[in-house]
Amino acid sequence: MLITNNPHKYTSVSVFLYDVSDHCVIAGVRGTRIPKVKPCYITKRDTKHFSEQGYRHDLNFADWSRVSIIPDVELAWSYFADLLMSIIDKHAPYKRYRVRGRENPWFSEELANLIHERNYYWAKARKSNTVALWTTFRCLRNKCTALVKKAKSSYYLALTAENLNNLRKFWQTIKSLSQNNSSSLSTCIVSESTTIHDRAEMLNCFNKHFVSSGFLFDKVNTSSSALAPLAVAESPLNSEFNFRPFSVAEVHKALTKLDPKKPAGPDNIGVYFLKLASDFIAEPLTYIYNLTLN
Repeated sequence: MLITNNPHKYTSVSVFLYDVSDHCVIAGVRGTRIPKVKPCYITKRDTKHFSEQGYRHDLNFADWSRVSIIPDVELAWSYFADLLMSIIDKHAPYKRYRVRGRENPWFSEELANLIHERNYYWAKARKSNTVALWTTFRCLRNKCTALVKKAKSSYYLALTAENLNNLRKFWQTIKSLSQNNSSSLSTCIVSESTTIHDRAEMLNCFNKHFVSSGFLFDKVNTSSSALAPLAVAESPLNSEFNFRPFSVAEVHKALTKLDPKKPAGPDNIGVYFLKLASDFIAEPLTYIYNLTLN
């Protein structure tokens, strides 16, 4: 006989007729499910059925010439970005993917045994509620926490040191340690204890800072003899700086040299799609760049 207050958790009970002791061995099969980890979902573009030919076909028939008749740089960029994104969304729409749980590479057998022992004493301490067991549990808990931190730091330190010459993998490791990978731009800045939300005023504050930073040398007691050769060599008198407009060929060349493996910027336009569209978007982008300089 097997006595339990949860009979629904047992699927079968058997009796083994062996003279192991003064009574027969009773065995029960308990139906237990391992608790599942909550799945993680990410949103990314679905390129499974992406067609470069269809993508370029729609780019060819898009009205890019309208960008060049918009005199405001913000409106011109908005029209360009909306038009390009609508074509990208058509051929590579966003899709929600479920990410399966991955094993932690820093997790070791030693750590697993320690966690098992900690959980064992935690259950015993809760049941008996004695000072000795609670003390043992706290010691194991602290030891477990310290070992997890040590294992993580050792693993990521070795990984970053290994990829110092591989910038892509190096920054992938750094970003994986961040809790918030959002690339959204700040909506406000604080200048002289004043919070500024206006975009133009924010730009003026940055401009004022960089213009004034050049005069910081006046506050430093630096010998004029040490600066004189540098001033003559790199800053001749009556020198003038002017922006040179971009050409369509320069922009097109820069687009074709983009690395498609790089992530998208704050505009969320994938580099892969920009490179494919270089023949069609080089001219409107050139207009936007030169409008920005003007």
